[in-house]
Amino acid sequence: MPRTPEQNANIRDKRKAKIMKKALKLFAINGFDNVTVDDITEEANCSHGLFYHYFQTREDIYNELMKVKREHYAKYDAMLTEAFNTRGKKGLDILCDYLELMSSANEDVIYYSRLKVISGFATKTKESNLIGYDYIDGVVNLIKQAQEDGDVKEGDPKQIALILIDFANGISYRRLFAEESEFEVVPASLMKSFFAK
Repeated sequence: MPRTPEQNANIRDKRKAKIMKKALKLFAINGFDNVTVDDITEEANCSHGLFYHYFQTREDIYNELMKVKREHYAKYDAMLTEAFNTRGKKGLDILCDYLELMSSANEDVIYYSRLKVISGFATKTKESNLIGYDYIDGVVNLIKQAQEDGDVKEGDPKQIALILIDFANGISYRRLFAEESEFEVVPASLMKSFFAK
């Protein structure tokens, strides 16, 4: 008995979702520039033809992942937007709340969160049309503002930001690869060590 159009559509949706999930994992771990279409097809156990049936380029799949992130994980983006739009120490407090939330988030949320962090380090293809925000610059600006307000100790804002971002990467790495579903995380304590008061 031949498949119905609905069954065929369901199969197509499942194949596309599998390719996207595998690409998400690769981009989140390795960064955009370090992932090829070959890597994605190998990880998804699919042919190049099937990949190109759904996506024209790896930029297309990356951007589709970012659109999914915006649609389904808006509350996490909203926290970061609030942090970056709030001045100085208060914005850093919101950022710490975000990091604590990440410590208990599900796997997909963590992978999507890592896209933000790792893209600043591993995406050198600035001229491409990738969707996203430079997370690193946002954290650096928060620290600069807090230093101007006298709330954060003197020091290179980028170095302080990198310490906080490395901490965030450590949280996500431990959640994804250490097979620990939950553990105590205290990003606020780390950030408070930089506070001037």
